[in-house]
Amino acid sequence: MCNDCVLELSSYQLDLIADAAFDASALLNITPDHLDRHGGMPGYIGAKRNIFARQKGPKWAIISIDDEPCAQMATELAREGGHRMVEISVNGPAPHGVYVDGHWLVDDLDGHKNPVLDLATVSHMPGRHNWQNIAFAYALCRARAVAPADILAGVMSFPGLAHRQEQIGTIDGIVFVNDSKATNAEATAKALSAYDNIYWILGGKPKEGGIDGLEPWYGRIKKAFLIGSATDDFAAKLDGDLPYEKCGTLEIATARALDCARADKAGHTNNENAPLTPIILLSPACASFDQFKSFEARGDAFRALFDTLSSQSPGLESL
Repeated sequence: MCNDCVLELSSYQLDLIADAAFDASALLNITPDHLDRHGGMPGYIGAKRNIFARQKGPKWAIISIDDEPCAQMATELAREGGHRMVEISVNGPAPHGVYVDGHWLVDDLDGHKNPVLDLATVSHMPGRHNWQNIAFAYALCRARAVAPADILAGVMSFPGLAHRQEQIGTIDGIVFVNDSKATNAEATAKALSAYDNIYWILGGKPKEGGIDGLEPWYGRIKKAFLIGSATDDFAAKLDGDLPYEKCGTLEIATARALDCARADKAGHTNNENAPLTPIILLSPACASFDQFKSFEARGDAFRALFDTLSSQSPGLESL
């Protein structure tokens, strides 16, 4: 039987939980979600705070200070006392915590500001949101007395999760990334921030707000390929700001994205100023239910399309 169990708990579960207590609890971020369930933002924050209730043992409270609600909660927990506070930041120093300085992961749990990992070398988990994930995993493992060397070996050997910025292979030097789990704009922003030279496949059943807020990342995108019931709304949103094609289906969008990426890549042959590696990114910013039964089914369909296209090309490299 395992002595250590790791649980991921939703706000719904934390709202109802009555008895469970944890040696180490972690809160990565708070952004508005499920507000109808919790009666507004204060109720949602209160549900999240329950993860630090009734803690036992050393009472490790591992919490981000990179968003205002979490930072405020960290201040309150520290004021109340009784927890081993570990603050996490990817934006700057977190004294006696774990943080990112430049692209280095720094362990300051013992007050030594020890740089332990060059995050730029963790190419299979790109983006600052993944750096935050790594920082939290590192802190949780340190809380359970895992040796730093063993933690870092685990980070470097972890292949990532399906449908979450999953790099599934390359065709003719063009990388395919399956981020089907990104069912809203906030999740898609994390993927867009992690890459350049993007051929973006998006759409499906839109959520409230659509793709609002993604404008800062448009400069990283070569072209958008629209699918599903969100097509017309997203086309109107992108019009004049970003080139796009209305493709309708994932099959057409994937083929067109590859055609365009190939053409652009060929146009830069022998050019010393050629752009970075092209990325065909499925990050829909939508639910899947208009065309697929789940985001997993959508991601599996994207992988199957990649397999079909790669079988037709000699330039395949599986990842």
